[in-house]
Amino acid sequence: MRRLIIWTAILFVVLGGVLTAVSYQVRQSRPKQLMIVRRDDQTLPASYLFQDPETGQTYPVRPAQIRRFLRDGQLQMDWQDDLYEHQDVYGEGGIPIPKSIGIVDILAGHHLQNARLSLASPSPDWNWIIYRENTGDIFALNLDDDQSRNLSASTGVISTSVHFSIVFAPDGESILIAGQDRNNTPDSYGIYRLRLDGNNPSNLKPLVQAEWYTVPIIWLEGTDWILVEHDQWLWRMSPDGSIFEPILPVPNPFTWSHIQQYVNWLPQQKLLIISLSDWPTAYTKRGPAVAALKLRGDHFEFKWQLRGWSVLQTAHDKQSVYIQRSEKRGVIFGRVHLINSWLIPVVEQVALLPPTWTIQLSQDEQHLMCAKVSTNYRMREILLLDLRTQRWQRYPPLWDGYLYISKTSLSPDGAWFVFWWSGHDRTMVTLHKGTATYDIEREPVGWVTLD
Repeated sequence: MRRLIIWTAILFVVLGGVLTAVSYQVRQSRPKQLMIVRRDDQTLPASYLFQDPETGQTYPVRPAQIRRFLRDGQLQMDWQDDLYEHQDVYGEGGIPIPKSIGIVDILAGHHLQNARLSLASPSPDWNWIIYRENTGDIFALNLDDDQSRNLSASTGVISTSVHFSIVFAPDGESILIAGQDRNNTPDSYGIYRLRLDGNNPSNLKPLVQAEWYTVPIIWLEGTDWILVEHDQWLWRMSPDGSIFEPILPVPNPFTWSHIQQYVNWLPQQKLLIISLSDWPTAYTKRGPAVAALKLRGDHFEFKWQLRGWSVLQTAHDKQSVYIQRSEKRGVIFGRVHLINSWLIPVVEQVALLPPTWTIQLSQDEQHLMCAKVSTNYRMREILLLDLRTQRWQRYPPLWDGYLYISKTSLSPDGAWFVFWWSGHDRTMVTLHKGTATYDIEREPVGWVTLD
């Protein structure tokens, strides 16, 4: 009996070692990056898969996995991008197409039969998805209990499709949204605050009455101010709507007529960085500019502006921004660093690119993908720049087709990039790495980095 116990113990030790080795080997061989892809032959949410770009192998996707990856940072997606980064890209009916559209589809697709995906917006913590049905009714879907609440049922407040812009309050219990009553009463249009649990009064009035094109943009982190786009300019609004005024008097030091889509808030410095542009007229034709406003107490003050530059995106550290400038010699890609408490801008030139090229920065902020596209959107050439070594990889024209610029995708480490293009009477998705290029049948909607 004693010998049996000893041999049993030895067997368990050996078996445990084998299983540990196998588990370690599986972890080591697991792909570091997976694409999230969509296929059209399935119903939601089973139409999405993980795909290994190296082998083409696919794995099932579960909504709970996606939420965990989002919260852990393995799937990086800036929810604010949906509000203002890509509003120059429009879908059916002129409605802005959010970057998170595929992820929202995975998490809430079975609730969205009566709503377009372009009218759905996730909360920063990915606990809620707000969407608008075809009737204009506003719904709040709680992803924890999978219950959807009609926020318009008691209030009668509905949303217009073109200006579906959601700002989530820091308390996580309410949203600000541009809306109006069902009867289109003239004085009903404005910015409303709605509780996500549906406990809203039936006689709800807007916090601010405004024109139809007035929409909330962002709640500035660490402050009690909401930025609102109104009359082609930025206004600030208090949470109760008692204060609603331009962030700077008009006319202001910029002399630009309106802002562009991208708004950047650096919470540590309490600095607001915006892109400005102007409508070219017979009397003036100013180019773009990047301007900085400092929040001191309850007021913004002008700090500086960089003429000729426009904002590409905010750095992940939220302490600097990437900018670009077009010149005859090419496109300058740079980064604005802020020096000392005076917040003096110092522009670091990161790269000089050929003229009229489109730029996309990888998530690790170490690689640039540049595509040369002709005026009729035909693909001409591709460049991939490693910013650490300043080494270029140049690729000749791969296809005789039209490029969908808004759908290009760069893997987090910059090794893989995906192009949507149309040619030969069909639309194709091409995955490209080094000299390896092949068409894939599925639409990539994101990348997951595995530990």
